[in-house]
Amino acid sequence: MFYRIVSCDRTEESLIVSKDFEKKYLNENIKIINICAGQRKQNIKVQISSNLDDYTLEISSDILEYLLIPLDVFYQVNIQDNCINIGPIIGLLITKHNRDLTKGMLKRLLLYTLHYEKFNGLICVFSWEGIEFISKVIKGFYFKYDNSTKSGFWKEGIIPFPNVVYNRTLLTKFKIQKLKENVNNKLFNSLQLNKLDFWRMAEKSNLVSNNIPDTKLLSSIEDLDKMLEKYDYVYLKPIGSSLARGLIRVHKSEGSYCFQINDNPYPVLVQSGETAFNYFNRIKHKQQYLVQQGINSIKFENRYIDFRVIMQKNETLEWKCTKIVAKIGKQNGICSNFKEDGYALTFEEVFIRVLKLEDKEINNIKTKLINICNNLCKMFDETGENFGDLGIDAAIDDKLNIWILEANTRQDHKIILPLKDRKSFHETKSNPIKYAVASSSFNIYNN
Repeated sequence: MFYRIVSCDRTEESLIVSKDFEKKYLNENIKIINICAGQRKQNIKVQISSNLDDYTLEISSDILEYLLIPLDVFYQVNIQDNCINIGPIIGLLITKHNRDLTKGMLKRLLLYTLHYEKFNGLICVFSWEGIEFISKVIKGFYFKYDNSTKSGFWKEGIIPFPNVVYNRTLLTKFKIQKLKENVNNKLFNSLQLNKLDFWRMAEKSNLVSNNIPDTKLLSSIEDLDKMLEKYDYVYLKPIGSSLARGLIRVHKSEGSYCFQINDNPYPVLVQSGETAFNYFNRIKHKQQYLVQQGINSIKFENRYIDFRVIMQKNETLEWKCTKIVAKIGKQNGICSNFKEDGYALTFEEVFIRVLKLEDKEINNIKTKLINICNNLCKMFDETGENFGDLGIDAAIDDKLNIWILEANTRQDHKIILPLKDRKSFHETKSNPIKYAVASSSFNIYNN
């Protein structure tokens, strides 16, 4: 049920409700109760009115001034621990700077509101600069929904610290901790992992360690040689990069090292180990690198293939697979970065076109992949941090073994768009919001 909130100047520090509201939510002996909006709480007197309709709450202007909730949206109500909670109030921390919240970006961010009519309340987008910790308010844009047109727009405003914040930007550990403290730890996707962090966590996990390629921190030519003794080829990966930037494939040929850099079609042959490491040091630009076992990934038309598995929580508060995107790399490339002369296919298309498998076999592989990714999500949950949206990169080798390459806590949801699957793309946007609503103890009304 959704409620309209109106201001009342007749009495101070008061909440006026209908008899139906009292019957539904309150003990009739309650005369004083707390009222909460986001992280703001205030003691309030309860009054019953026989003239008030069942979908309206009257709150005295002094309390509304403190709660900072706009009156041009509808809200849900729940009662917990002798407190009337008005919400949900969901924050989307999108960027560091106010200047980045342009008209174009705000228009794109409307995708997060696609199912707004199922829960109502406040969805607010904001930047780090929009947070005022002293006054405990956020300056940003909240969503104003028009029920007659079934659409809405962002309206500039000031809101209280939210029930839950969904983080979509890169923050320092200090900033993350400060924000957590101010939203009662209700911040999700706050932990940022580079490739080194991910590998160190995954190799120790009983849940996924068997599905992680052999990986080492690259400190010397001996590290490279040891890996090349075990595997036909290896990949050198900068620990802080994305989109295959700085990726290098290395193998040995007649005693020489063969380096192939991702954006260069011509391999470089280097003779001795010392010369090879000097060459590598020149091209790595002072970055830290990992050396990782090469996976004999399935190929199509001499293009590497791997998979982005989009794992998300929704109103069930459980991990679900929203979509799997097969990334097909460029011809004769060393990886599957499909944004460089590659393309995307569905999971099923890959195994029908490449391996000519039957539906049952394809479904078995897909189920196995999703189960492994579920285990990885459980590993993330065991860190004690809060996650609701992960993009997992996986490879499947020519023997149909599954390997987890990395996990992205700030994944690009647009990766689905080349498949022209608008429904799944919309789900990737709405699922984290549904998760935020449910984790703040409000409802999603699917009917």
